[in-house]
Amino acid sequence: MRWLVAGVVALGVLGGAAAAQTLTLTRDEAIALARRAFLTGEPALTYAITSKIAEGDPADVEALLLLSASTLALGQEGALAFGKRAWTAAQRAGRPDALRYEIAQAVARAAWAADKKRVTAFWLDRSLGLAPDPATRADVAANLGRVRSEIKLTFGANLQVSPTDNVNRGANTGLLVVQDTVFGSISGWSVAHAGVVTTGALDASYTLGVTASGKARNSLGFGVAATLHSLTRSEAANNPALDASDLDMYTGHLSWTQERYLDGALFEGVGPVRLTLAASQNWYDGQPYSPGLRAEVDLPLRRADRVDALSLNATLERQWQDEPSGVVDGASLHLRGEAPVSLPWATGKIGYAFGGSVLRGGWANATYDSLDATVTLDPGVAIGPVQSRFGLGMTWRDYDAYSLGFANVTKGRTDRGLWVRADFGLQDLAVAGLTPTLSVMRQMSWSNISKYETVATSVYLGLAADF
Repeated sequence: MRWLVAGVVALGVLGGAAAAQTLTLTRDEAIALARRAFLTGEPALTYAITSKIAEGDPADVEALLLLSASTLALGQEGALAFGKRAWTAAQRAGRPDALRYEIAQAVARAAWAADKKRVTAFWLDRSLGLAPDPATRADVAANLGRVRSEIKLTFGANLQVSPTDNVNRGANTGLLVVQDTVFGSISGWSVAHAGVVTTGALDASYTLGVTASGKARNSLGFGVAATLHSLTRSEAANNPALDASDLDMYTGHLSWTQERYLDGALFEGVGPVRLTLAASQNWYDGQPYSPGLRAEVDLPLRRADRVDALSLNATLERQWQDEPSGVVDGASLHLRGEAPVSLPWATGKIGYAFGGSVLRGGWANATYDSLDATVTLDPGVAIGPVQSRFGLGMTWRDYDAYSLGFANVTKGRTDRGLWVRADFGLQDLAVAGLTPTLSVMRQMSWSNISKYETVATSVYLGLAADF
């Protein structure tokens, strides 16, 4: 196919005399000419050529990329829109990472020129995962850090809708059946009921600034969350005395976070250590419940310029619950990482996390040990506008002793869980630089106490890439 590039002013070709000329070029010739023009400081010529190509093929990736660059150089509007169109076209066509990196960088430059810092950080973060070598990755990471440091107020939100056959998760009121004889009082919440659990959260963070040394950044965080319960119509009709809103819980939290770069050869190029101190307050059944304090440390274990990442997370927490639990202390330790993986169709990413936690309280039911492991896979390719990620997780929790309210279970309680999850990001859409996400999760649990066995299908709606 040949393209007609009409009305091009051939500056530098006609000795400085302005002359209108119509050229007939192949698409590749036109792109090559447009690229040379841009590199030699002629963005107007680049714009003239690539705009004609884009008219004939609105999904021409190279033409859209050059349109974005030339529009920005000319100080015209549209650079950001052209860059986003180039990204979408490249995603749909399965173009290589090197080209997508170049596009993401171009969009970030256009967003920065438009003073859209959140959008800039979003596209820098995309380019970070596509950087062609460690040195480039380190440069992009540094630029991303500088841009994020200029974003004072950041936010995040999520919504989870979970249909389940056990809306009260086994409840707290127990019963024991021995050879068809019931021991203990039976309440309406003593058995599982089908319904829907809806959880929503809204979080924000405000950057206080960088310390005088330039090695640490402080920020304040605050947020609210709610977990709401409802019964299915049939369950509500069969149990008119039950009000699912009695199980609702609300939470508010306030936190302080410091990101600090450590001195010494051991920590050179590793990235910042993150320390968070948080206070929280719950409300259950309309009453204040279980205030808590938490300290969390994220320690990076590999250099920031490496393609694979590895970090260690440690958490200490204390809650003040009503009797019989009283003061409850918890601690957890997790190792988390991510690395590239070669797949038959592309280079993807595999993520992993494993660790455990302990909880110790003044009641048997608030004393247990647990282990968990998670593996995720990013296939590295998009299906149309959809980017996907898949995950598999396992959990184990063991109570040495367990109380059902009126009697202790002889062998305690042991739960095992398995979940599978699929996450989908709609790359063509963005809200303030954030990509809407849709996730579907299937959870199954088994226990030696049957009322704690459950199956749930959860649907998550959220915004990815918080800044």
